[in-house]
Amino acid sequence: MNIQWNKTTPFSLITAIILFIAVFALGFYLGQKWGTAKAILELNQEFNEEYVPINDNGNVENNYIYATFTCENNKIIYATFFNDNVQLYLNDDRDFLLSQTISASGARYATEDESFVFWNKGNTAFIEEDGLITYENCIEETY
Repeated sequence: MNIQWNKTTPFSLITAIILFIAVFALGFYLGQKWGTAKAILELNQEFNEEYVPINDNGNVENNYIYATFTCENNKIIYATFFNDNVQLYLNDDRDFLLSQTISASGARYATEDESFVFWNKGNTAFIEEDGLITYENCIEETY
């Protein structure tokens, strides 16, 4: 093979096009991931500032744990666990304060009429509304 350094060959043209597309695709993919992670962090920060848990006496609860769960269909659950309660903020602009209820495995939190139930076990969770699972395959984000 005779290498000609100053001439464009079909092989070099195809290689350049493939590299251009690969770099563009990789940049787009990483930008999307970074944008999503940044948005989650910003929303989580807003959630942490707005949804500080209040106990039954109207005082700020001192012992609480924050968690962010990313679910299927771009759904996100922001949860604050304290005492036997969880305060949820969903990325569809709904929020709930739920009490822990009896469960055979994991933690179960529900409204009084059981129409809204949040299940949590380990780093997974899901939400059931009126008997239908509306937030599923939720995995806790770690930062």
